[in-house]
Amino acid sequence: MVSASSTSSPFVYDDLAFTSPRPAGNTDEFVEPLVTAVARAPFLYGEETTRTAITTSTSPSLCDFQSRTSSSASGITLNVELFGDASWNRILCFVPGVCESVETWTAQNLARKCQDCQWRLAVLELEGHGLSSGGSRSSSSGTTSALMSGGMDQWVDQVIAFCRHVLALQQQEQHSSSLTTTTLTLSGSSLGGCLAAYASQKIAEAISSSDPTVSKNDDWKHCNFVGALLLSPAVGINAAAVPPPSILTCLSVLAKVIPSVGFLTPVEDPSHYNCPPWTKRNFAGSWPLKTSKQMLDITQRVPKDVREGTLNMRNVPFVTVISGSKDPIVPLEAVKTFVEAILEHRPSSNESNEQSAPAVEFIPIAKGDHGLLATPLASNKKTAKETIEQVVKFLQAHS
Repeated sequence: MVSASSTSSPFVYDDLAFTSPRPAGNTDEFVEPLVTAVARAPFLYGEETTRTAITTSTSPSLCDFQSRTSSSASGITLNVELFGDASWNRILCFVPGVCESVETWTAQNLARKCQDCQWRLAVLELEGHGLSSGGSRSSSSGTTSALMSGGMDQWVDQVIAFCRHVLALQQQEQHSSSLTTTTLTLSGSSLGGCLAAYASQKIAEAISSSDPTVSKNDDWKHCNFVGALLLSPAVGINAAAVPPPSILTCLSVLAKVIPSVGFLTPVEDPSHYNCPPWTKRNFAGSWPLKTSKQMLDITQRVPKDVREGTLNMRNVPFVTVISGSKDPIVPLEAVKTFVEAILEHRPSSNESNEQSAPAVEFIPIAKGDHGLLATPLASNKKTAKETIEQVVKFLQAHS
């Protein structure tokens, strides 16, 4: 495996330090070397959170960017992993889908192309996923629960906190005496894409606010916020996947009584998107009842928020949405409706000081499924190739 960073960054780790170790006796070879994270930077999400850089005692080169809070008992530790050289002032902040961690082919493919374009990649593991805390560590994979506390508003706030955290990291890693501007794009796939849509709207509103206490605070002062890059965002659901009302009622009750139990719920098999193949960081098995109920609630809430204008992405500078025409989970029509609604809320040329309105782009991938990048690019799968080409086009356009 190879590292995507030079040795000048204080956050550089040894190769494989934060990648699932190869099992004894495993001799599988990859078509091309994997790109490994150069740093792991967990932070504590909770009230009155402050951030402090901590150097571990085991090695002076290992620097965890951790958070401390006055009420740590209620905090949730969220894992973040960084790819790419700290000298690059462009960052793609990526949020995976439900059941997924950093160790997927989607993250790997993004890391490789970000490296080619000299963009850093920061990946957030949602609570209850990967190395993040939350939920019990009980599944057939043995490592992740896919259980999340709170609700969607809290998860959106965690994504915003993730972006703030990454910006603070980037400023700390710069070696110049003055703070520099960081170009940031928020991205996500499936559930992560949905959360990224809401979070990007809130970030854009904060940056564009006329209230100086909001728009000029230190969180976004040195940020050039590009916008959102959404992959198969969970903005709807295939009607065939929704249980009948009687089952939904039963699901709601059971989700409160036995939230961590998988019963009559979707079965997750991560073997096709695990990267490396032996990783245990992605959830496997029947979804917990609570997770299933949460996902159904989200896919019903999003269309309502879009119709009512609550989710409008009006101030997000650039929005690119990529979705597969054969997505069996989130129908292409649902994504098109989402994009059309966003377009309706864009400011007119008069409202934009006679400049053209910020761009919204919808890119359907012919015959693409829900996991557009959940396969090795070396496999030459046409839909994955077309998707990554669009991602690269976006990165290059904003470099």
